[in-house]
Amino acid sequence: PAVPRRASAVSLGAASASPELSAVLGLLRSRGIDAHSASGPRRADGADADACDHVGARRVYAYVSGAVRRGGLTSGNADDVLRYLEATFPAGGEPVGGGPSRPPAVGLVVTAAPRILRSSVPSQLVPAVAFLRDLYGPELLSEAVRRNPHLLLVPVGRRGNDGSVEAYLSDEVGISVGALKKIRARCPQLLGSDVGKTVRPAVEYIAGVLGEGGGSGRSA
Repeated sequence: PAVPRRASAVSLGAASASPELSAVLGLLRSRGIDAHSASGPRRADGADADACDHVGARRVYAYVSGAVRRGGLTSGNADDVLRYLEATFPAGGEPVGGGPSRPPAVGLVVTAAPRILRSSVPSQLVPAVAFLRDLYGPELLSEAVRRNPHLLLVPVGRRGNDGSVEAYLSDEVGISVGALKKIRARCPQLLGSDVGKTVRPAVEYIAGVLGEGGGSGRSA
């Protein structure tokens, strides 16, 4: 018998997926996170709109299938990441560390930033969450991540003896408190950078280009 066109185009997801890709997609589906190729059908089961946005589902599938094919994503790593996100931002509850704002749905985070599935929990996500909690405070952490899930991908540099970026910008460069608040809101990634390897050389280079010398003297 003839098969409807849409039903027969269930795409790479069911027809030719590798066992590892099938395992990753299964982990996502078990959490209500949709991921299918461009020719696949939309879900119609009433799941959370954050997790079943059609364009987002195609984006997740494209990233996951490519990452698995290149060997950069395994079901074990994806499971570790998903479990960590669920523990840190529990559905219907408060984030670890307190705070009144509603936690972001795990589906929202993965759909917006699918490469988070490749992250190392101990060396990337745990430091990133700790940094963001210090930056925004426990009460605003969830709201910040809900508005911009890519914040969880902020590379947190090792501060070592150089101290924090905020201290460097304030004490050595002379950035005002008001300007630091704007940086915190608009470019939090900068505050997670390594002072000695990234921020200080950049400031000194800009100062040199502007003819203010190569040091990090205080700005007006």
